[in-house]
Amino acid sequence: MNDLQYDKYNKMLESDISVLYHAKDVFKNYHFLVDGSTENKYRVTIYQKSGSIECTCADYKLKHKKHTQPKYLCKHCILVIIKYLNLFGRKNAIHHCFYKRGWFTKDEFDSIDHKIQSMGPCKILNSK
Repeated sequence: MNDLQYDKYNKMLESDISVLYHAKDVFKNYHFLVDGSTENKYRVTIYQKSGSIECTCADYKLKHKKHTQPKYLCKHCILVIIKYLNLFGRKNAIHHCFYKRGWFTKDEFDSIDHKIQSMGPCKILNSK
């Protein structure tokens, strides 16, 4: 993680935010509804084809285009990656090379798929 991502990681730890549910659409993308710290709800999406992750929050929309290497992530994306999916292990999660790439490899997406399947059934969405 760079300093900006690490700041968002700390904000995620300090915030009272959580994932309310996850869903998979017909394109095999995963969507997570996140209850934000301002009582707003945001959708974090992980795209199967590109391996990218994005959020509908204003912070992500305003800043991610300015920080393409490494890709900018908001606290909602980091919450899904580290707390909800527990990707890359809790101790090493902030040092994983994903944060320099900004996208998931096929193996990482397969790991996400496996973790979500082990959580039990999720709702299938007909569209994005």
